[in-house]
Amino acid sequence: MPSIRQECALALLDDVLGELKEPGILGLSEALLVLGDQIPNEQRGFFNIGTDFQILGLEYRALIKLEESKRCDWLQGQISNGQSFYTVIRLIAMDDHEEGKPREHPLVDEACLDGLKGKCVQAIIARAQQGQLSTVKGLAFILVYWQRWAKDREPLDVFVAQQTSTQDSLIDFVWNFVQQGQSTIIGDYVSRSFWNVDLNVLELFISRERLSALISSFTDDDIEQMPESRKTTIRTLRDALKKNGAAEDGFEGGN
Repeated sequence: MPSIRQECALALLDDVLGELKEPGILGLSEALLVLGDQIPNEQRGFFNIGTDFQILGLEYRALIKLEESKRCDWLQGQISNGQSFYTVIRLIAMDDHEEGKPREHPLVDEACLDGLKGKCVQAIIARAQQGQLSTVKGLAFILVYWQRWAKDREPLDVFVAQQTSTQDSLIDFVWNFVQQGQSTIIGDYVSRSFWNVDLNVLELFISRERLSALISSFTDDDIEQMPESRKTTIRTLRDALKKNGAAEDGFEGGN
């Protein structure tokens, strides 16, 4: 579904939200969670917030109409038995707060939130043990919140080690953290795409020394022979390391 059709569909749902009673709200909320897992996060235009945030915003506006206790019970059920994985975890993350900052207009109270985060971690570990985690939408986001919410990091470290045991698998793992952005110059009618990777986030899982060693092991000719995603990953990671002064001395990569 092209992004403009997604926007129109979500706008129509937003229009009818105020007319829904509790059964309709719950039905719509569950459908949105499933939809969020199925469609890509597309951003069209400089001021567009992206499909994921549109869905999460609509989800929030639907659930906030319910009594708080019902929200908590419903979210617990969705994490344990619902069809959504990425979107429901992202919804809980949105309701969480940064350390030292108050939660504004939360969906659930602190006690419920702690329980929901624990259920999310259990669901993530179950997927990892079943061999189903590596292909989910938003893997990098899932991993960040796994390490943030988990009381025991060992299952996460085991998963990362399994996913990065070879050079190729390490590149594919890093690809999950490479993001495409857009820039628009004032007066220019065309948005330009670029690739970037946040080393601070990536280093929560892979050491900078290992990343630098990976980059330094390839020549320009090696990179040219790679599939497109790996080529983009290596070049983006190389640029990020150079900007941070972490690439090994003497490494001369191509553009």
